[in-house]
Amino acid sequence: SILGSLIENVTTTSLRELDAAQLDDFMANKADVFIGNLSRMRIEAQRNGAIFIAVTQQVKSYSIAPEDIRGITYAEERRMLEEKLQRDGTLNYREAVMLTHTRLMDALRKWATEENVPLVDGIRALDQRRDTLVSRVHLSPEGNRILAHAIAEQILAMKCSEN
Repeated sequence: SILGSLIENVTTTSLRELDAAQLDDFMANKADVFIGNLSRMRIEAQRNGAIFIAVTQQVKSYSIAPEDIRGITYAEERRMLEEKLQRDGTLNYREAVMLTHTRLMDALRKWATEENVPLVDGIRALDQRRDTLVSRVHLSPEGNRILAHAIAEQILAMKCSEN
């Protein structure tokens, strides 16, 4: 069945280890697609009279126990995964996804700077409270409050600079 093959694909992909070459293939073109999608959203927002504000996103790889993740920054987990890849030669799927995500966030920051797009650093806003990640990317109510506060600060700063 279609559902059965989808589950098998997700399961086997999620459980396999990726070496550096496979990781490069896994990451190939993802940043270009991501930035292309953001550019289209920005154009659509402008077309409708809205201001587009980009936000970096926290993520975790599940390599750190939930009770230990608070206070371990996104950059520290990235460094741990890069060191693991250097040392062991492989990453599991979730680790590969996080490392891919870090490259997407690097591309987002670069694009926002080059295109003069307002950017909220959601990663920094949540770095000391990564325990608010209830899944790989989804936040608890407290995490949402922290992120909303960071976004509100950006909006207010933009509003003040207009006056």
